[in-house]
Amino acid sequence: FFTVILIMDPSLVGSSSSVELFATLPLAAGLFFALRAADDGRPRDALLAGLCGGLALCVKLVVVPVVLFYLVWIVVLRWRSGRGVQTAALPSDDSGRSATAAVHVRPALFRFVGSFVLGGGLVLVPTGLYFVGNGAWSDFWECVVRGSRATSRPPLPFYATYLWGLAKVYWKAFTPILAL
Repeated sequence: FFTVILIMDPSLVGSSSSVELFATLPLAAGLFFALRAADDGRPRDALLAGLCGGLALCVKLVVVPVVLFYLVWIVVLRWRSGRGVQTAALPSDDSGRSATAAVHVRPALFRFVGSFVLGGGLVLVPTGLYFVGNGAWSDFWECVVRGSRATSRPPLPFYATYLWGLAKVYWKAFTPILAL
């Protein structure tokens, strides 16, 4: 709500507006829909989470980890709740006890991932096609992707290692919240 007020305020003009401010609203909506998809189990909410993530990516490319976190959040919570997995009982052994088979992922879990990716694609594909259709794809790529890589630290080959290190720190900090 406050993001909308800040964006619409007439005093927010020119270079005083921050791009992050414009990415906040779709990110917040994406988090809302990701939580609903994980809790209620509707692929429609995963689609809307992906759509909001795609909108946020159109505004600011550095929100990629946040958008991917939405997808991981949906999959992990669906998995932990048992609503995305299926177990089967094995025949009893000599002791008369039965065991459970390995966990099989239900197709519903793939529907959530597919819905999320489709939602993001509904925004990102037309955006890319717009730049291709106007002959500006190379300019777009140079400005958005290569420019982001050139100014980011650490360099791209070490980016995954850097993110993994941050993920371990954040995992320790947020594990109590995820346990709820």
